[in-house]
Amino acid sequence: FAMRLSSWVGPLHVVEAGCANGAFLAVLGASHLLKATPVTSITLSCYEADPKIAPAAQQLLGQLESNSSGRLQARVVRSLFTGADLQPASVDLVSSSHVLEHVTDPCTYVQTLRKVLRPGGYVFTEVPLQSTDHLKHLVRGLFHATFWTNASYNAMMERSGFSRVAEQFAQASQVTRQLHRML
Repeated sequence: FAMRLSSWVGPLHVVEAGCANGAFLAVLGASHLLKATPVTSITLSCYEADPKIAPAAQQLLGQLESNSSGRLQARVVRSLFTGADLQPASVDLVSSSHVLEHVTDPCTYVQTLRKVLRPGGYVFTEVPLQSTDHLKHLVRGLFHATFWTNASYNAMMERSGFSRVAEQFAQASQVTRQLHRML
């Protein structure tokens, strides 16, 4: 995944839904600022609804922005990601980690991704695979509305017009990380 973005040319707009303290966006932004031939500009949009965590993201991304010589813009939106404040076809990558299992209507969420992504844009998602937890009487995480398998997640993405580019499965934590590209 990192290799695909490392060769990016032109402006880059990355959105992270549920960005927590902003660490993923900060690493991604910093890696592009340090490149010998950096992208022309970077916009990082961090959506974090938790009022206890959002200030840490604001501080981290604000520091990165102030050290970027004007090449990077970062904003922290203290709400859930809805896409309502983004222009259609304005985003290159939407990332989320342990967010989609909390979404009550994942198909509508994915349609929102299609709306805000540029043609050929990417979606990077990390979700726990919990479809059999109830059989084992396991409870992992609070407020999970959907329970994914690789097959169910990929079927939703493919039916929504995305193609899987890469997948990584973490056996110990029962998590799948997937990169999809909008067709």
